[in-house]
Amino acid sequence: MDRWESGELYPTWEQLRALAELTQFPVGYFVGDGVPIRAADTSLRFHVRVDDEPDPVLAYPADVVRRTVDGGEPR
Repeated sequence: MDRWESGELYPTWEQLRALAELTQFPVGYFVGDGVPIRAADTSLRFHVRVDDEPDPVLAYPADVVRRTVDGGEPR
């Protein structure tokens, strides 16, 4: 999931559904409502210093999405 949060990997619909089921949150929670989620509120808090918090991912780069859609990214 860290790669999703950093914008390096675009999750598949199946992965999002599995995550929603696992966490008991609706899928909409993970796709966002236009309000950025701070890294400190995600598992990234274990990987970045709070004062070094990266900007939230508001959109995935086209090449990252394309890899998932084309099936080229390992799961």
